[in-house]
Amino acid sequence: MSRTKWRLWGGNGELIEFDQVGHGTWLQGAPHGWAGNPSITVASSSAHRLRSGEHRGPARTGARTATLPVAVSAPSETELWQRIDDIAAMLDPTWGADCRIEVERPDGETRSIFATYVSGWDPDLIGVSQGVATARLTFKAHDPFWLSSLRPEVRIDLPVTGSGSTLTDWDDPAVDWDDLNVPWDGFDSAGSNGAMTTVENQGTAEAWPIFRVTGPAEKIVLVNASLGQSWEWNGNLLSGSMLIDFGQRIILADGENAWPGLGATRQWWPLRPGLQYVFVGVTGSDTNTKLDLSWHPRFLSP
Repeated sequence: MSRTKWRLWGGNGELIEFDQVGHGTWLQGAPHGWAGNPSITVASSSAHRLRSGEHRGPARTGARTATLPVAVSAPSETELWQRIDDIAAMLDPTWGADCRIEVERPDGETRSIFATYVSGWDPDLIGVSQGVATARLTFKAHDPFWLSSLRPEVRIDLPVTGSGSTLTDWDDPAVDWDDLNVPWDGFDSAGSNGAMTTVENQGTAEAWPIFRVTGPAEKIVLVNASLGQSWEWNGNLLSGSMLIDFGQRIILADGENAWPGLGATRQWWPLRPGLQYVFVGVTGSDTNTKLDLSWHPRFLSP
């Protein structure tokens, strides 16, 4: 029967597989602090005539501090010392790169969390003459959620103005069709109304949407109706494509920065866990305009 596998990617790109057989690195015990709720910060209210802490204010998830108990073995004492130095270089956060803890679940899905090494790599040399050392590595994950390798994707079809039907290649009145029997409904798609769709985030934490828009488009409005939050962009996207990444705060049109088109309404809203309604409005569109929504689910546990 398959089992959960743990891996550690160092800030320098090196990998430790914790299920190695023979000489190598393995988990000496159960990892601690990686599953369930991390710490929660609850603000106190500043309401008039209430003492601090008498009324709960906003609650926010804090950083996650967690440990990995590891053991290292090598064929000789000399090679053990070298392995200790190699792992120290992997963990060193002074170069600006965090480590990535990765878990492969029995069903094949992988989940990752980025964490900064804090302490613990001063290993106990319990059997230095036999090439064995143990340590308890402590990490801090400032974003405390696990990121899934899966990426659900939703195609959002824009309706033809006034018809309520889905855009097709026949809906462009600028095209002179020779066949009189083509199913063109007679509506101009250049002024497309919006489309509402249902999105289900199956994660246990909020996820950040990624939109990919194929032009033309002049105005794009993206709304999470369940949260009441809206985002707007104005510009001149012709036949190219646009990437809008809410998590990274990136707007690229044909690979170029399109941030200047960002409207005054700029709420970078998340997808909350569960079902929600997402509204998309695109003006200046035609039958070539396409829009896809994707996201990486995030979880409280690996």
